Amino acid sequence: MPLFMLSILTIVDIGLYSRMMPILTIIPLIVSDIKTRRIKVRELFFYGIMALIAGWFDGGWHDVLRNIAGNICTLIFLGILITSYLYLRRLPVLQSVGCGDIFFLLTSSPLFTPMDFIRFLIIACFISLVWWFCLTHHRRVTVPFVGTAGITLIGVQCFNWIRIWLQ
Repeated sequence: MPLFMLSILTIVDIGLYSRMMPILTIIPLIVSDIKTRRIKVRELFFYGIMALIAGWFDGGWHDVLRNIAGNICTLIFLGILITSYLYLRRLPVLQSVGCGDIFFLLTSSPLFTPMDFIRFLIIACFISLVWWFCLTHHRRVTVPFVGTAGITLIGVQCFNWIRIWLQ
């Protein structure tokens, strides 16, 4: 096999396996959020770096920057809607949404196109509601959103990896 063909196959394999890199760094975030409802900045930073690298391998810097910009606009719009809802219900905004949740969603933005990011958010919120409904028995407790969104992210990334691998 010619040498240039081996280098192309290696680049394709690296791009394929780069989708799995964020999974390795998200597991400590999931465990920490489920156990203590807190996440460490260092672990979130490493996850963000791996998400950037995976996004770069997946589509290049142009796609990463476009995904980040589109997803930040989506998060700003959703943030305005959530803040308005909490304000109308006279609920405390700062106690309802954690900073770790926001920064986790920001660091996840390179991995998704804006439409896929909305799908990811819908699935993650559904899993969070199921978690709250089944495991807390309707008590007013906090929901480990980073943990449930991380579980969703692992499922989505594995599904995409298998889909690409089978093509």
